[in-house]
Amino acid sequence: MSTATTTAPRALTADEHRLLRAARLNALELVPYFAHVLFNVHPLAFEGLGTFAVDASWRLYLDPAVLAEWGPEQAGAVLVHEAGHLVRDHAGRGKAHDPRLDHHLWNLAGDAAINDDLVRIGAHLPGAPVTPDALDLEPNGVEETYYDALTRRARQNGGGQDGERDPQSDGGDSGGCGSGAGGAPQPWEVPADQTAVPGVHGADQVVLRRQTAHAITEHAKTRGNVPAGLRRWAHDQTTTAPLPWRKVLAQTVRRSLTLAAGRRSR
Repeated sequence: MSTATTTAPRALTADEHRLLRAARLNALELVPYFAHVLFNVHPLAFEGLGTFAVDASWRLYLDPAVLAEWGPEQAGAVLVHEAGHLVRDHAGRGKAHDPRLDHHLWNLAGDAAINDDLVRIGAHLPGAPVTPDALDLEPNGVEETYYDALTRRARQNGGGQDGERDPQSDGGDSGGCGSGAGGAPQPWEVPADQTAVPGVHGADQVVLRRQTAHAITEHAKTRGNVPAGLRRWAHDQTTTAPLPWRKVLAQTVRRSLTLAAGRRSR
């Protein structure tokens, strides 16, 4: 379980930024096509969290003690894991798939899909990562299929939650990876409209996902070492309808005006 304290998230110290930079370099060695996401999430230190997490506004919460303990290689792998939740839009897809979403089971399904890919590319995740094999599911599946299987199993078992996670793995408890992973919004998450702490919202998320999808496609063409789950996701993203640029522009302008108004009011 997460051991988050009652302290609030805060800005990183210089030493914590240094550790994060080292972890991010390792993450980029694993998945260079995630650069758009890894350089746009806003990091915050949250002492006692016991793990890393992301919220739906693309803020990255880091426990400084865990960041130091894991070291650049493991911390880099967990950064890729958390970025994977954002890239694959687990927050939006969970709501779309099941209006009465079981956040715990959806988080497990998302973790399994992400880690299935990460294990295949040799990522060194801490603890006992949640994988399809660990949950007795087929490899190379999609999150919605995993979630449905876990939900059926939970009902057959009398409604109990299935597949408890190792607290030292990449996410912690049933809210483990935060609302950005499709988990329930956590009380320690910074409010989405908090202009003092930058986030990524709406149209900007759409653009960054599309940029990441194109980067994955190009990487696969030249190097061919993109795991199957990400190749499938990128193909789906780049073969759907073109971006609605008028809507994207309108949302971006509205967001900019909101941020400007927030700065004037302080």
